[in-house]
Amino acid sequence: MKKALQSEMNNHLEYEKYDRKGLENSRNGNGKKQLIIESGAVDLELPKDRNSKFEPEIVSDRWP
Repeated sequence: MKKALQSEMNNHLEYEKYDRKGLENSRNGNGKKQLIIESGAVDLELPKDRNSKFEPEIVSDRWP
């Protein structure tokens, strides 16, 4: 899951982690989210960006 979220962030920012391209927007740590599934709760760390525009598709706030 972590690798998929990092890949989404790379796509969102249009550069890989540690590249120096991201001058307008860049990574800004991680936020926490708890996912409730059939077997219980799962804690996730979601990457954040400085402009707060990143919304991961794999774990969205709006589940059907």
